[in-house]
Amino acid sequence: WDGLTASADAPTAAAQRLAQKNRLAELDAEAVQATLVLRQAEEALAQAEQALRQASEAERTTRQAGREAQHRLDAARNALAEAEKAGGELSSRRAALDEARARIVDSHEETSAAFVE
Repeated sequence: WDGLTASADAPTAAAQRLAQKNRLAELDAEAVQATLVLRQAEEALAQAEQALRQASEAERTTRQAGREAQHRLDAARNALAEAEKAGGELSSRRAALDEARARIVDSHEETSAAFVE
C-alpha cells in the first residue's frame, strides 16, 4: 500500500481540473491586464526618456549660450578698458598740447611786444 488516502469531502479529479481551468482563465486575464499596464509603462518611459533628452539638449544649449555670452561680456569689458585707457591717454595728450599752445601764445606775445618796442 502506498499510503494514499482520500477523504469523503476531497474534490474529484474533474473538480480539480475545472478549478485549475478557472484559475488559468483568471491568470490569463491578469496577464492580459499586466501586459497592457506594461505597455503603458513602457510608453510612459519612452516619453520620459524623450523629455529627458530634450531637457538635456536644452540645458546644453543654454549652458553654451551662457558661455558665449560670458565671452562676449569679457570682450566688451576688455574693449571698454582699452577705450578708457585710450581716453585717458588722449586727455593727457590734450592737456600737454594745451600747455604747449599756452607757452607758444605767451612766447608769441612776448616776441610781438619786443618787436613793437
